[in-house]
Amino acid sequence: SAITAGGCVSPEMNALRSALRSRIATQARLYSSEASHEEHDKAMKLWKTASLVGGIVVGAAVINFFTKDHPHPQPGPAYPYLNIRNRAEFPWGPNSLFHVDHHHAEHSEGHH
Repeated sequence: SAITAGGCVSPEMNALRSALRSRIATQARLYSSEASHEEHDKAMKLWKTASLVGGIVVGAAVINFFTKDHPHPQPGPAYPYLNIRNRAEFPWGPNSLFHVDHHHAEHSEGHH
């Protein structure tokens, strides 16, 4: 048994714990960075500069995109079959929330 009658830990258990601690410490050293403070500063300056330049390029592209005048598509030909109106008005009446006089006047000229 690993624990003796007096409640103390056996020497085998102490050796196992010591080996485990040594292994964990070795793994921690392998994963830790061994770069010097100057190397960290150099890398930080590189990424800071790259981020600043990238931000300026993206900002310029956004400004360029939104300041240019984009062509708007021209409306297609007014084919008569696109504006067929078989009913005089909607069930809720001509002066409703959805009724726009100038819109209906433009689309119903000559098409009945």
